Amino acid sequence: MFEAGELEITSSTPNGQFQSLKARYGDQLHVTTNLSVYFMVFDLTEAPFSDVRLREAMSIALDRDALTESVLGAGQTGAFGVVPPGIANYDSFSFDWRELPRDQQLARARELYREAGFDDSTPLKATLIYNTGDAHRKVAVALQAMVREALGARLEVTNQEFRVMLCNREKRELWDIMRLGWTGDYNDPNTYLEIFRSGHPQNFAGYQNTEYDRLLDEAARTLDLSVRRELLHEAEQTLMEDHPILPMYFYVSRHLVSERVIGFTATPMDRTYSAHLKLADPAASK
Repeated sequence: MFEAGELEITSSTPNGQFQSLKARYGDQLHVTTNLSVYFMVFDLTEAPFSDVRLREAMSIALDRDALTESVLGAGQTGAFGVVPPGIANYDSFSFDWRELPRDQQLARARELYREAGFDDSTPLKATLIYNTGDAHRKVAVALQAMVREALGARLEVTNQEFRVMLCNREKRELWDIMRLGWTGDYNDPNTYLEIFRSGHPQNFAGYQNTEYDRLLDEAARTLDLSVRRELLHEAEQTLMEDHPILPMYFYVSRHLVSERVIGFTATPMDRTYSAHLKLADPAASK
């Protein structure tokens, strides 16, 4: 409909057509980081993923550039923390190994993997579940291949209908790794960090850290925004260094917007109000 001139703005664009649309429409394709994060969650309550060294090895083994550029290829950006870029009054966290050359990253991952008790003769064997969907399948299979190549780990990937997976989230005996994600309810780091508090109903990893909980509590009582920002950043660093999840990528919003549209501004919450928009008079361009 956009191509036929029947729409001035699309709500999204197909993943598989991102590159061709970008080449065809150029600046009319608006891509903005969305306040949503895609991640895998580990079962921390029992072996093998009760060992933080194994969880970190898995995170390093994931090649996020290859995932977003080659596997997905729809404008997503790799995630090294849980709070997306674009959050107000906040700087996103990133691991210290992010800027290392890939060979050094993999050497570190393999060392951690061995320290956790695994090697070629005794490889990790674990079950990953994800809800049915082509993009989810691609991500799961990519992770399966990457950890196999980097570490020798064997992941059994299984898809489940979304309603089934929702029922199985708290049945940790059925999975070791599970595909999840989170979309911010509001533009603030707390909406991403709160769900990993001890006992939170969305904390399916079973993560518990009293220092993390304390930092969230202190941030909630703090009125000074700069102090609050530092407390929340320290909380995210504590969370990510414990590796209860494997962050994979941040979602993006993609809109085709006609050159006739005036006033369109992409926002992290992906909210555009028609009151701010108008159409250029076609006669004015003649």
